[in-house]
Amino acid sequence: MRSHIALNLHVPYITLITYNRGHSLVRTYPNEPNWLSLTGLMMNMKRALLSLLLIALAVPSVLAQSTVSGTVRDGTTSDPLPGVSIAVKGTTQGGTTDMNGNYVVSVPSLQDTLVFSFVGFDTQEIGIDGRNEIDVTMVETVFEIGEELVVTGYGSQERRTITGAVASLSDEDFVSGNVNSAAELIQGKVAGLQITTRNGNPNDVAEIRLRGISSFGANQSPLVVVDGVIGANWDNLDPSDIGSIEVLKDASAAAIYGTRGSAGVILVTTKQGEARRGVSVDYNAYYTFEGIENRLDVLSGDEYRRLSNETGLNAPDLGTSTDWFKEVTQQGSNMVHNLALSGGNENTVYRVSGNFRDRNGIQRYTGFQEIGGRLNFTQWAMDHDLEITIQLAATKKDQNFGFADAFKFSGIMNPTAPVTASGFENTGGYFEQPLFNYFNPVAIIEEGERIGESKYFTGVFRGEYSFSSVVPGLSFAAQYSFQTEDQVAREFFSRKHKVGGGATAASLGPGRATQAYLDLSSELFETTLHYSGDLAESTSLEAFAGLSYNDFVDEGFNASGGDFIADNVAFNNFSFAQDFSQGEGSVSSFRSTHRLVAFFGRANINYDGTVFANASLRREGSSRFGEDNK
Repeated sequence: MRSHIALNLHVPYITLITYNRGHSLVRTYPNEPNWLSLTGLMMNMKRALLSLLLIALAVPSVLAQSTVSGTVRDGTTSDPLPGVSIAVKGTTQGGTTDMNGNYVVSVPSLQDTLVFSFVGFDTQEIGIDGRNEIDVTMVETVFEIGEELVVTGYGSQERRTITGAVASLSDEDFVSGNVNSAAELIQGKVAGLQITTRNGNPNDVAEIRLRGISSFGANQSPLVVVDGVIGANWDNLDPSDIGSIEVLKDASAAAIYGTRGSAGVILVTTKQGEARRGVSVDYNAYYTFEGIENRLDVLSGDEYRRLSNETGLNAPDLGTSTDWFKEVTQQGSNMVHNLALSGGNENTVYRVSGNFRDRNGIQRYTGFQEIGGRLNFTQWAMDHDLEITIQLAATKKDQNFGFADAFKFSGIMNPTAPVTASGFENTGGYFEQPLFNYFNPVAIIEEGERIGESKYFTGVFRGEYSFSSVVPGLSFAAQYSFQTEDQVAREFFSRKHKVGGGATAASLGPGRATQAYLDLSSELFETTLHYSGDLAESTSLEAFAGLSYNDFVDEGFNASGGDFIADNVAFNNFSFAQDFSQGEGSVSSFRSTHRLVAFFGRANINYDGTVFANASLRREGSSRFGEDNK
């Protein structure tokens, strides 16, 4: 490549012509009246030389840049890979592949090296060697035994480098079939983790215990962390949205979460979108039936009479045969619909999902309807150095709790007693006997009502910036999240209800209604500084330090009263309850706030892949304690 400059002086203009690669750049300067004078000539010469200098400086910068293009494909499927990062080694220049796997990057020299990297694939360094077009085939990363990546809280580690007790499950390991809560996914899958429910009511909350019951401390259940949100609620998490679950069992693994992790920690990672062509649509639906496998063995009406005759006990025979368990139960059912859309490109990935559940329990008037949705959105900017994540989740659940005592009294009620009988109008027509703690189980569920409504919302906003161009392996992250939980519980016993309404065969009772509201909210702000790199040829360090600020607000209201004028309005109008005008109704409320501030950090040292050391530290302060003991 050659360029030369010719300077022609003539009257009345000065023309500067630059030749480069067969093209000419012409600059013409008007002459002034004194152009023949020495002064005028010098001034024009200065202008010409200045223009010459500017052009000389500009030409090398233009000529120095070259471009390299090509296509990046998956080595297994040969499909184009969108979102692959391409960097010019040793510089901050680079780019990413588009939806078709194509890329175009500017390089200082055609002798540089390009670095191709993508999550789940081996990083490749390819020399340009004077080429302008380079096609690349990416090879999936294959972990050797012990190299599985495990989420450990504020990061992840190779399994072989973990010094604590951690159990890891992917979606392939989860319990399949009729699963209605996130906790049920890992039931029976982790040694030492017990997940139980007290009865068959679908609204019962699963009781979770890890390593048994502690000898001290109010918190007996493991701490739940969902996508970095500490203390997340299982109820705002649909099982179909979960990608993996890690269980931190021992103190060394859970120490990074402080006192709240004393009973263990369950880390949940939800499913994310991925860069791909078009939109991925995943729809899943099923319908299941439930029945009673084992039931309490009680006498039928005929067996009851035969036993009475054979033993001479003269047990009261009320003339009928009633299967009380059959009267209060039904065939349970569960209908589930899940729909998820996911996709993205080289700079954006997303996944949005919705779910609907309609479950009926085996006891009549028990069950729930639930509808929920979740959005996971990630955006990269500034050559993928900046990662912005937004996660939103909401759930609404309408519940019918029923009455567990109906099962209790079905086991002790006389099997010869009728369900209904004449002369019992004051108890809704249901047969009752004037005995202590002895009630008709059908009347319990028919003349009473226990329902609830729960609403959950979680919002997460996270930003992480990589300073690798300045200090390799250094990054800074900030995350803000908030959670709300609004619950309404309503209970009503009609004036014909013997248990809660005070009815007898001789007279109606006062009835009773209760409404309770509970609003829980929390805000969490955390910042972390993370470093991962080599200290020496055979020694690597992964460390981070952070600050956590957690703010909690709990509010509640409760009203309860009876002596209703009529049952028509149930719990919807307390002005019908005369207890309040007589000073016998009850109203209560509360509001509490507290804060939790913590500093935390962890360091992992790996020497030659054979010696591993780990240290975690967390120091917390709570506003619940006294001035000198926070």
